[in-house]
Amino acid sequence: MRGFFLAALLAAFGSAQARAEQIGSWTIACENGGSGCAMRFSKRFLEKGGITADLEVQSQGGALVPVIAVRGLTKEMMMAASMAGNAEASVQIPGATREDLK
Repeated sequence: MRGFFLAALLAAFGSAQARAEQIGSWTIACENGGSGCAMRFSKRFLEKGGITADLEVQSQGGALVPVIAVRGLTKEMMMAASMAGNAEASVQIPGATREDLK
């Protein structure tokens, strides 16, 4: 049901001209012509030294999935991070146990 609601919101804003709409703690921004929309949580996870990390909802194969989008990394930084080892992430909803993202 939530997926349908989010899809309807994204579709509704898809016909808008390059605008952003605040809905609760989320911002939905669509490009000109509705070719793509991004739904981003209003509070950033990280913003240091030109590197940012945001919680976003993206459409992947018809499903809406939460992702952590990291921007501002140079190619050299990404290569070094990929060679250093594995990245791990987890999510915890208040009152629930922590879940590892795999």
